[in-house]
Amino acid sequence: MRNIYGKTAALCRLACLAGAVESGCSEGVQAQLEQLERHGMYLSVPRGTSMLPMLRSKRDVVEIHRLERPAKRCDLVLYVRGEEQQGVLHRVIAVRVKDYVIAGDNCWWREIIPHGQVVGVAVRFYRGGRWHEVTDPGYRLYARVWTEL
Repeated sequence: MRNIYGKTAALCRLACLAGAVESGCSEGVQAQLEQLERHGMYLSVPRGTSMLPMLRSKRDVVEIHRLERPAKRCDLVLYVRGEEQQGVLHRVIAVRVKDYVIAGDNCWWREIIPHGQVVGVAVRFYRGGRWHEVTDPGYRLYARVWTEL
């Protein structure tokens, strides 16, 4: 995948400051949805501890693409939660006919989310000075093990 923001941490952080949106607030969700609609992707700086140990709050960056196909088990998806329109980035634990069972890696509770609420899927994340693709064997093993817990 082409790295449109450069390969160094400084360039990545600059891209985040220029155009990325922090997940978690209603204004951020609207901007995220607009970016997904307009460009088909956006960068997000996640907030909170629900995706530890994979994603660190306000330190890592996630590239999210518009969902073009049904989500699969182990996918890291963006969905909109509740009346407050909170954007949430969590992992698909199970796929059912009309909904998904979803949870954060650092959460013991599961949520049932209708297919229509899922709007994006993570394709890679920036951590430790480099991009990690969700297709990398190490990440795939991590995701599979985590969904079994």
